[in-house]
Amino acid sequence: MSVEDTKQDLISDPVPPYTVADQVDDDVSHVQFRPPIVYTSPSAFFSSLWARWKSLWTPRFIFSMIAGQVVSLCITVTNVTTTELVNRNWSLPTTQTWFLYFSLFAVYTPYTIYQYGFKGWAKMIWRDGWKCTPDFILACCDVEGNFLVVKAYNYTDLLSCMLLDAWAMRPPSPSCVAFLVWTWLGTLPLTARSVQGVLICVGGLGMLLASDMLTDKNYPALNKGKGDAFMIIGATLYGFTNATGEFFVRRSPLYKVIGQLGMWGTLINGIQASALEHHDMTLASWNGATGGFLVAYTAGK
Repeated sequence: MSVEDTKQDLISDPVPPYTVADQVDDDVSHVQFRPPIVYTSPSAFFSSLWARWKSLWTPRFIFSMIAGQVVSLCITVTNVTTTELVNRNWSLPTTQTWFLYFSLFAVYTPYTIYQYGFKGWAKMIWRDGWKCTPDFILACCDVEGNFLVVKAYNYTDLLSCMLLDAWAMRPPSPSCVAFLVWTWLGTLPLTARSVQGVLICVGGLGMLLASDMLTDKNYPALNKGKGDAFMIIGATLYGFTNATGEFFVRRSPLYKVIGQLGMWGTLINGIQASALEHHDMTLASWNGATGGFLVAYTAGK
């Protein structure tokens, strides 16, 4: 059979994508191949292109796309709710994030105790959370990252916050998370597809900022330099905790890592809030709208 006959067979009856199993570190990774695009004629090109397009829509791709949109929605919710809280005379960044850590603690810690037993859980806390060992350090960085990011909204404008917060986004965006994942985990090889993903992320972010500027959704900055510095430092701490958390999850159960983060985060955040914001708590506006925004912020995070 000639090469041209083979191409015509692929055009008339395109094969679905198939997988090849590759054993790496006792795990099976699946590498997916797509039907080739044929350039022999216009009809062959469009037929093979359509077959290639259909092969993209696998359950894994659809799930990844939906998950990405959900994450984007959550980020938008946290940005909008923080801005609304500041505009409503409720500027308590440490108190605001305390509800997040308490929610994680209330959900994951009881399940961790159920899995380990109370004695095993107590030994785990002494070994992994005390004396500034990994989980405690992770919680400190996450708490201060949240504090600085929320604090930045008091000084800089919304567009700067959205732009600089992208520094903590997951790969393939050009962020500190991408660098740490590539450095620590070795799971982000620099390929043509990863570069394309970076360009798409940057282009989408630019379109979003341009849209907000054209529709006049921004607000004036009180101290842009100070706010931008807070956002960059906070986003860097975000990136560190995201990459480090992924590193820990690969070596410990997810519920254990999140439970420890919630427990230590609740304690650290509570101490910091009582020290820095005890007076501002009496001056802030506590009402139903504030409570609703706090619930939305916690759910979005």
